Amino acid sequence: MEFDRLFTISAFEGLRLMRAAIAAVPEVTLETCPSALIAHSPQARIYDLEAAKVLHALVAADAPHETVMFYRECILAVLILKMPAFAKLMTLGRGRFIKRIKGADYRDIRSVFREAKLLDEPPSSDDISWWDIVQGEPHRVCRRLFGLSYAATDVSSSMA
Repeated sequence: MEFDRLFTISAFEGLRLMRAAIAAVPEVTLETCPSALIAHSPQARIYDLEAAKVLHALVAADAPHETVMFYRECILAVLILKMPAFAKLMTLGRGRFIKRIKGADYRDIRSVFREAKLLDEPPSSDDISWWDIVQGEPHRVCRRLFGLSYAATDVSSSMA
């Protein structure tokens, strides 16, 4: 699936809702979840549930879907696996990244980072830790995405 479709709040929120539904009703499967959500609430149609199903395989199963940290997990998963050109800007640090994504071309990208509370001023210590991981320690991100659980990694302790 295309990066532009996966890297949206619509897909991230769709996955968050799907995971909440699956956790609440264990008989609901990944395949049946979109139709169950729509049957329960027709407003669920506004989310990209097909992209959410693809994201499900990319985002750690134990990522906390109850908080804004879930969006951050989605961002990392999609960025690491799809590595868009703007991801290189992130290694420059939070301040420089924010300055570089001011243009109209980055409107959708800004909205994703805004929803994940990564553009808030002043940044919290959790925000700074997240940016530090992205900027200087990509091996931790890769370890987390490729085999270690959310709770067992250094990434989770800095994001808790």
